[in-house]
Amino acid sequence: MNKSFLIMVDAYSKWIDIHVMNSTTSEATISKLQQTFATHGLCDLIISDNGAAFTSKEFADYVKSNGIEHRTSAPWHPASNGCAERAVQSFKEGMKKIKEGTIQEKLNRFLFNYRITPQTTTGLAPSELLMKRKLKSRLDLVFPNIEKRVQERQQKQKHYHDKKSVNRQINVGQGVFARNFAIGSKIKWIPGEVIKQSGPLSFHIKLQDERVIRRHITLNCRRDLKCEDVLLVAG
Repeated sequence: MNKSFLIMVDAYSKWIDIHVMNSTTSEATISKLQQTFATHGLCDLIISDNGAAFTSKEFADYVKSNGIEHRTSAPWHPASNGCAERAVQSFKEGMKKIKEGTIQEKLNRFLFNYRITPQTTTGLAPSELLMKRKLKSRLDLVFPNIEKRVQERQQKQKHYHDKKSVNRQINVGQGVFARNFAIGSKIKWIPGEVIKQSGPLSFHIKLQDERVIRRHITLNCRRDLKCEDVLLVAG
């Protein structure tokens, strides 16, 4: 395509970064390396071919100043850097299969497809090894997200429950009506004051005659009182 490309591959995850190069000087190469390092951090070791950009004093000074070890493959023997050569081959084959778009658009599509495809060496996609997560693609739209569906249904259930539910929060010191279970008494509800919470929905109530009883919250209401105005407690 009448362009030069700088191809970098992570030996562990097989993640590939590719830059279109308008120039192949050491300065331009270092600039592209800095872009990659700005995302992933500095590497420990660079293995490259013997191109002029990698054998210059400027490049040697750059890697040395950043604590990076630099090794070059044997002259005229690219197989000694097999990982990089396989990345170059995959790149060339992948770009030929993409017929439409600019060079950058083709490159973006290639990188996306490559990064989400499991590798034969590792058994995982480069994105999973490098980022510890899968990158979302259009294929994910075919399969339902079970976790998301469950969360949405739970939110709907909570919404409908909250619309119909009555406030069941009672605080110590709050006045309430407690169900009267005394045999023969015509008074079904007696006033009192909450003095202690003994469970999530259980409370100790002090009556006007100083007796202390324990009751549990209920949603029942007296006909002459509104549920939203007073909280009732029953046994």
